[in-house]
Amino acid sequence: MFASCLDDSSIDEVIVHHGSEVWIDRAGKLSLSGSIEPNELQLFLEQRLAEAGRHLDRLTPVVDARLADGSRICAVIPPIAVDGIELSIRRHGRQQLALEQFAKPPVTNIIEQLVDDRHNIIVSGPTSSGKTSFLSALLARSLTQGDRIIAIEDTCELQPSNDTGAGHLVHLEARQRSTDHSAEITLHDLLLAALRLRPDRIVVGEVRGSEVVTLVQAMNTGHDGSMSTCHANSPHDAVHRLSQLMLQHSPNWPLTSIVDQLHRSIDVVVHLRRASGGRRVVADISQPTASGFVQVVSAGQVIGPLLTRGERFA
Repeated sequence: MFASCLDDSSIDEVIVHHGSEVWIDRAGKLSLSGSIEPNELQLFLEQRLAEAGRHLDRLTPVVDARLADGSRICAVIPPIAVDGIELSIRRHGRQQLALEQFAKPPVTNIIEQLVDDRHNIIVSGPTSSGKTSFLSALLARSLTQGDRIIAIEDTCELQPSNDTGAGHLVHLEARQRSTDHSAEITLHDLLLAALRLRPDRIVVGEVRGSEVVTLVQAMNTGHDGSMSTCHANSPHDAVHRLSQLMLQHSPNWPLTSIVDQLHRSIDVVVHLRRASGGRRVVADISQPTASGFVQVVSAGQVIGPLLTRGERFA
């Protein structure tokens, strides 16, 4: 039963709760599928993690890795997981979602203009709102322009289609320090390397640490069209969260300077949400300006024009 869930292409995520309950996420809806024996679960984890060069034990009770098929696995074992093993396997989508699956014209027209005009984009939204899938769709659009894109992730999940064969997509994946003494490679390390690999666009799968400083500076020093995602409940919250990250990792910068730098580096924030039925949709598109935020799309409807960088700070 557990294996059949992993083979079912209609299932987006397989979850083991309390070490035995098997739950599945299909089209945004979570449901109980059955159960798994502890021995079977232990054997599954040992085999799959060995393939990924990782392991779980009392010294390393948490693992986050990419499996051979591209799926992302996260597991936590006792005593950290008090009630039993907690496991989540987020399936690698076999089909690339198109921008049209997140919004309808004229919103998709604005999104395509954002990419074609090389706006710096932050994709925000809560957990499981479709940020990575949407970012993949943006990258697919970028590749049609013939761009060389450096994609940097903790775990490689961005897999945009490239039917035209134009452009380059370079994947860089972070690495945790392992028991064989392999050095840790952080997103910040990879971002510094990416700047030397002749990128047209730099894409960070999710910004949540010191890499935020280098990414924001890159956005404001010639790498137009760069992108990232951020967990947040609104476009305003996304920029606020990034400002707090920058303050944390650049404590000598005045907060006013950090906010000004963010507003001048980020051209637009595209906010996603889960609609009824589990569908992921573009809810808002906002642009930071010298005086605050200007909404271009609200509740999925176009309410204003897209501003150029000069118009935002006229």
